[in-house]
Amino acid sequence: MLRIPAERGRLLGPADEARADQVAAVISERCWRTRFGGSPDTIGRTVTVNLTPVVVVGVAAAGFDGTELGTPVDIFLPVTAGDLVRGATGRNAWLADPGLARFRLVGRMRPGVTPDAAQAEANGVVGGISREIPSYRQTTLDLVSLADQAFPGFARDDARRVLLTLLAVAACVLLVACVNVTHLLLARGAQRRAELGIRLALGASPFRLVTHLLTETLLLAGTATIAAVVLARGALVLLSRVPFTSHVPIALAGALDLRVGGAAALLALVATLACGLFPAWSATRASVVSQLGRRAGASVHPRGAIARDALVSAQVAVSVVLVIAAILFVGSLRNQESTPPGFEPDGVAMMRLNVRLAGYSQDSGLDFYRRLQERLAALPGVVSVSRALNEPLGANAFVRDVGLPGEADERRVLNTVVAAGYFGVLGVPILEGRDFGPESPAGSVVVNETMARQLWPGRSAVGETLEARDRGSVFSRVIGVVGDSKYESLQESATPFVYTHAADDYDPVQVVFVRTTRDASSVLPLLRGAVRDLDGRVPVLTLAVAALAAAGSAARAVAIAPASALRE
Repeated sequence: MLRIPAERGRLLGPADEARADQVAAVISERCWRTRFGGSPDTIGRTVTVNLTPVVVVGVAAAGFDGTELGTPVDIFLPVTAGDLVRGATGRNAWLADPGLARFRLVGRMRPGVTPDAAQAEANGVVGGISREIPSYRQTTLDLVSLADQAFPGFARDDARRVLLTLLAVAACVLLVACVNVTHLLLARGAQRRAELGIRLALGASPFRLVTHLLTETLLLAGTATIAAVVLARGALVLLSRVPFTSHVPIALAGALDLRVGGAAALLALVATLACGLFPAWSATRASVVSQLGRRAGASVHPRGAIARDALVSAQVAVSVVLVIAAILFVGSLRNQESTPPGFEPDGVAMMRLNVRLAGYSQDSGLDFYRRLQERLAALPGVVSVSRALNEPLGANAFVRDVGLPGEADERRVLNTVVAAGYFGVLGVPILEGRDFGPESPAGSVVVNETMARQLWPGRSAVGETLEARDRGSVFSRVIGVVGDSKYESLQESATPFVYTHAADDYDPVQVVFVRTTRDASSVLPLLRGAVRDLDGRVPVLTLAVAALAAAGSAARAVAIAPASALRE
């Protein structure tokens, strides 16, 4: 459907979904090169993915590693193998439960079908499903192009605006450089008027004079072009190694774009022709006597002075615009850096684990996390330890539909699940009530200040009842109110947020937070070692320090040593 060929072997087919005795896998060409050394013996080889043996049947075409930018895929498996690689004991259990099976549907439209017609048909299908399954709350299915969906958070328009702004800045810098060089060459040409007059007096034809000046200018431009390509290539290589502090790992390709290079070459060629032709044209238009009568550096012809003044004015105008833009940009960076996130990330190390991939059940998984926290708390320099389903500013919060009992109005809020001590580890202030603890009754929740103010204005939220209507009207009691934090972006406004107790909502994927008095990066090997001591099968998916980026929009550090879940 994506029209992606196989680099080696074959791709997945319907027969692979039906086989119960063997799980087939297709790996990306990048994974084939980096993990298997590009060996042709990889096809037919059995590897273990999350304790499940799979057979590599093919390698996808080079350059294809999924349909989302920044989240490359190494292994492609049949959907019927989802239960196995998630730690379940059988196949297709999640496909049989509408509440568990979640898919991103991708399709290619037939020729002649309009987007409106496809949207109407998709809504009809989803409407039929919602009538058959009362618990299925979705009534529409918004269709978007794959190009839009490829951007994290469907932020293609935002990315386009940012990239166009950067392109405009680069074009202005290029324009200033061209104007500067043009001005210098024209000034040099004005100083050579006596020389050009002598050449004309000795019998040089205007064509020969123009050819001579163009040759000099093109030689200069050619040398500069070679140097520019070398510098641009080196800069791209360095840029591709920059670790961006974003919740989505961004990889910049270190390759030159022919379209951008062509536009730059065309602009440089125009500047070259102007620099070479204008002095020659001015010299051939004036008389030989007037040329010989001028000393080098004498007053310039009025037309030349007008051209030079125009170039200087243009250069100053564009430079002023760039300087103003740079000042505004630096001011925005300072404002961004001074924006309080609502928590204290300095001195906090974190790691993401998934115990289900090691075969843990809910009871054994809870016991593993309990023993891990005890082991981490005993490490030298560790002040406190806690865990949650996701990290702040990680863009992984859940969306909940909540309301007050007896009221029809409901609102959509963000939600995450945290364990006892979470607010103390991250430095989130508790304004009212208390934190989660062993004595917290079932159904306890903590809300942030904005949510408390919106739902219970003018009175304390502690002790109030909250109804989760997206979970069949489950009632919860508020035991505490904490300060507002930034949850998905430093630019976001105050957002209502509810924290659920980990004792009421188990998930095998957890982010463990450790606050230490030492350098947070120095304890990362100790965190990994603690996991290995307890069970080396548990993969450490992310290992990082939780430090705010000076100009980023996420409070995540780059993973220092991300672990792989693929083992031979």
